[in-house]
Amino acid sequence: MRQFSDPRISTINEVHDMDEQRIRSIIESVLLVSDRPLPVKEITDTLGGVLDSKGVRKVLEDMAVSYQNAGSGILLREVAGGFQFYTNPENAEFIKRMIDIKPFKLSRAALETLAIVAYRQPVTKAEIEEIRGVDSSGAIRVLIEKKFVRIVGKKDEPGRPFLYGTTKEFMEFFDLKSLSELPTLKDLEQIAREINEESGVADTSSNQPAIAEMPQKIELDSIAKEEIQEVADEQEVKEEVIANQFEEALKRVEQTNKAIKESIGLSENIENSESSDGSSENAESLQPEGVSGEKVDSLTDTESEENRNETEKE
Repeated sequence: MRQFSDPRISTINEVHDMDEQRIRSIIESVLLVSDRPLPVKEITDTLGGVLDSKGVRKVLEDMAVSYQNAGSGILLREVAGGFQFYTNPENAEFIKRMIDIKPFKLSRAALETLAIVAYRQPVTKAEIEEIRGVDSSGAIRVLIEKKFVRIVGKKDEPGRPFLYGTTKEFMEFFDLKSLSELPTLKDLEQIAREINEESGVADTSSNQPAIAEMPQKIELDSIAKEEIQEVADEQEVKEEVIANQFEEALKRVEQTNKAIKESIGLSENIENSESSDGSSENAESLQPEGVSGEKVDSLTDTESEENRNETEKE
């Protein structure tokens, strides 16, 4: 008899006791407690060797079809290299009544930047800006904060600029099993035409060089492929730390500017006070010491009286 060492399935004593229904029950429980898509290999390891990877995948695919056909409120999907439960989108309106869900929005600049990163990854900030024709620092920072984009390495060139790529969260959000499921240029143009037709907007796809420059198929070198395959692993660079450091740097710059302005304003006040004090001192020095305006007038009256007396004597 084969004993299972995995404590998560310690209640199972023999391999032949594991029928398909029991295996399905275990997989359902494991998926329900997970907050991320679970790869087939991880589920296989959890089962302790009851089934190989092919067998586990077959069970998962059968479960997905079963939920779909039953019109269940829960659906099983394969996304971002693993399987995860989702609520049925047909019930979204009722879920919104119970849970206050804020609509998720990205600016046009962020969407353009995300599209370039998705199709050109790994890509540098300079390469993104070359395609967009404008500074993309803010858009990249937003995408990192939203965990759609991450730093996957540094380019081997002067300055060693960061290389950016998409994340596992990006694939989850856009319901992609892998990057190979990204729409081709032809698909994008068709989607754009349909959106324009529905909204009554004229087709301006010919004026979009950024999309036109994107490859029809994703062709990544071996290094890029290795980087992309690691999207499910723990990120080497913490995007949150980068964003916090950036904000702290801005605060320091603002504080420095404020200090400079205050010091300049203080020196101007000193100069003004010195000039005003100096002018008053000069004004006082021009006046005879101990002689006021009243004294000058009295001397003038005395001289006039003496002149009158001398005239009368004559």
